[in-house]
Amino acid sequence: MLSILKSPYPCIYGQKENFFVALSIGLFVAIFLLVFQPFSIAESGDGDILKTLKTAGFGLVSFVVILFYYFIPPRIFEPFFKERNYTFGKDLLLSAGLILLIGLANGVYAQFVLHENTLVSIWLMIWQTFLVGIFPLAFLSLFQYNRLLNANLKASKEIVLPAPHELTESTEEPILQYFSISGDQEEKQIELNDFLYLESDGNYAFLHQKNDGSVSKTIYRTTLKSIELENTFPNVFRCHRSYIINLDQVKEVKGNAQGLKLSLKDSEDIVPVSKKYIPAFKKYFYQD
Repeated sequence: MLSILKSPYPCIYGQKENFFVALSIGLFVAIFLLVFQPFSIAESGDGDILKTLKTAGFGLVSFVVILFYYFIPPRIFEPFFKERNYTFGKDLLLSAGLILLIGLANGVYAQFVLHENTLVSIWLMIWQTFLVGIFPLAFLSLFQYNRLLNANLKASKEIVLPAPHELTESTEEPILQYFSISGDQEEKQIELNDFLYLESDGNYAFLHQKNDGSVSKTIYRTTLKSIELENTFPNVFRCHRSYIINLDQVKEVKGNAQGLKLSLKDSEDIVPVSKKYIPAFKKYFYQD
């Protein structure tokens, strides 16, 4: 059981879709409290409209906290949230921290709307929020892990890579094609067959290529989007928000909860394929 905590897991922190996740949870909290009115809300003595607004405030607080939690820490502690090192255990730990922070923020908010000016009530709010949230959250995370793992393992087994002799059986003289990459003050072209993959980090792209029997790595100040528009070859494929790969260099495909993992013929590096790009990746290798 402990081994699953070290298993790769997709990191959703910092993604734009989390705005709607935060909004959905905030609305759920507001509606739940309006219906059940715990935490002495029913005995507050306020009119219906004021009571409704104060209760909805708990949902607003939850929304703001979740929005902050999903977008600010990934910018400050970027290495921690790198997907290559992100695990199921990290995600579970961060989720527990989020529940505690929501409980703390709502406990402080309750001091102002319910006038329970004691630290005990804040700790009670934190504890109750944690107990209510941690078990369904852990269950949903485990369910999501198993669902993604099984789906990606199945996808990896469905992909049949061409055998080496199938790539070289043509007797025609190959037409040389060139992969282009333009930086701020530099433009470079390399033979397409020498291109392995590109990895982006912010406004920088790292070109990995075959070079005299070894693999070299060159940095350019550019974006993957501009490189993708420059190189419209069928085998040059955007497989991840941070990666572009030469599909003809793939020698093995494996799957885990994060997506597919590609091993290359001339490199020991592993290149990921995220969920969004798996259907197009499979389609390339299904071509007759």
